[in-house]
Amino acid sequence: MAPWVEELIKTTPLLLAGLHVKVRRQWGITDFVILGAALGAGFGLLESLLRFSLDAHRSIPRDGGWVIPDSLSPPFVPGPAKVFTAWLPAPSGSLDLGQAGAAMTFSHLVWTAMAGLGAGLLWRTRGWWRPLSLLPVAVAITHHTLNNYAATKPGGPAERWLENLDGKAWVMPLVCLALAMVVDLRHLHRAKRTVPGILLATERPEGDSVAALIRHASWRPPFSTLISLRFVRLRRSLMYAAALAPPEDTEPLRRVVATVAAHIDASDHEDAWRTVDIRAHLKAARTTTRRRWLLLIPCLLALPSVLFLGVGSPTRRRPNERT
Repeated sequence: MAPWVEELIKTTPLLLAGLHVKVRRQWGITDFVILGAALGAGFGLLESLLRFSLDAHRSIPRDGGWVIPDSLSPPFVPGPAKVFTAWLPAPSGSLDLGQAGAAMTFSHLVWTAMAGLGAGLLWRTRGWWRPLSLLPVAVAITHHTLNNYAATKPGGPAERWLENLDGKAWVMPLVCLALAMVVDLRHLHRAKRTVPGILLATERPEGDSVAALIRHASWRPPFSTLISLRFVRLRRSLMYAAALAPPEDTEPLRRVVATVAAHIDASDHEDAWRTVDIRAHLKAARTTTRRRWLLLIPCLLALPSVLFLGVGSPTRRRPNERT
C-alpha cells in the first residue's frame, strides 16, 4: 500500500490546484509535469534527510561521496562531483559489496513526473482522452511497488526486472515532457490563429516567430526585457485558457494581452527608448518617501527569527562538559 499512498500524497497538490478553475485553464500539461517532478524531488530529498541526517558523524568518505556503514548494502550519499555530473541524481542510494559509488537516478522524481503527466491529462483533456490520465499514474505506482518488493526479496527475479527498468528510468521524465509539450504546442498554435489581437505587428507576416519578442526585449534591458516577459506569460495563459474556456470567459484577459501587444508595437523602435530618461525616473523614485515605511514590515516579521538565531539558539555541549 505504501506506493499508492506515497504517489497519492505527492500528486495531491496538483489535483487540488486543478480544482481551481483559473489554474486549470491557464496551466499547460507541461506545467503539471514539471511541478510533479519538483514535488517528487522535494519528497525524496525530505525522506533522505529524515533517514540519514542524524548519521553524519558515522559517515565514511568513499568514491566521491559518503557511506554510512550500517549493513552489507550501506547507504551511499553522493558528493558534489557525483551530483553535478549525473542526470537526475538521487540524494542517496545503496551500495552492494565491491560496487563503486555513483549517483543513482532519482526514482521519486521519475515517478511523480509521470503522475504529473496523468494530472495534466486529467485537467487539460476532454472526452476519451481523459481516461488515459490513469495510465502514467499506474505505471509510476507499478514501478514503485516493484522497487519496494525487490527490497524485501533480494536476489529474486523482481530485482533483475528492477535493474532493467532502473537503467531506462532516466528517460521517462523526458518522454513525459515531450508528450506534454506536443499537446501544449498544438493548443498554442491553434490559439494564435483563432484568438484576435494577440499577435505583434511583426509576428503576423512571419507567423510564429520569436524574433519580434527578442528584438523588443533587447531595446533597453532590463526594462524592455521585463515587458516582453510579462507579455509572453500573459499570452501563454490566455492561449491555454482559450482551449478550454468559452470566449466570453477569456475576453477580459484577451483585452489585457491585446493592450500590451499594442504598447509593444508602439515602442518597437529605437527612438521610443532613446527619449525616455530611465535614470531620471529611478532617481525620482528613490527620493520619494511615500510608502517607504512599508519596508519595515518584513524587517519586523524577520526580527524574531534573527534574534533566535543569533542570541537564543542553544549550543551543543561537549561530551566532557558539565552542566
